[in-house]
Amino acid sequence: MWQTIGAVAVPILGVIAGLLRGGQNGQLAQRIKHYAKLLEMVESVPRAKVALSSIIGDQAEEIQRRETARLAKKINKANLAVAIFITVIAMLGLYGLTTWSITVWGSPVAWIAICASVLIGLSLLLLTAAGFTTIYAPRKDTTGK
Repeated sequence: MWQTIGAVAVPILGVIAGLLRGGQNGQLAQRIKHYAKLLEMVESVPRAKVALSSIIGDQAEEIQRRETARLAKKINKANLAVAIFITVIAMLGLYGLTTWSITVWGSPVAWIAICASVLIGLSLLLLTAAGFTTIYAPRKDTTGK
């Protein structure tokens, strides 16, 4: 039972990490909140008020640009299918490696099995994570360059 969970957990974590990687506006929103608090503090200083208002406006425009680009993303179905296929292969590979490690436990080959399982498992995790970073179709260059 534990070997199945161990074999499935690593690729699933790769999938979850790839899908949750979006939403990168958190720091920018926190900066805007910080600047808004500063703006309330400097109400009596006109130059500071103008400068902070400009910064807040620029950062709000950046959030708008990012959200517009994020909403315009299209999923590349072929890449998604390949990423899911790679995940399934990684899960089966990790299951086999875990089974092999348990089978040879206690023998001199056990250390080789464990080292190979860890190295190959980490490689499969990276491959799975990389696969899920490509599920969106690349944006077409609209600048005409």
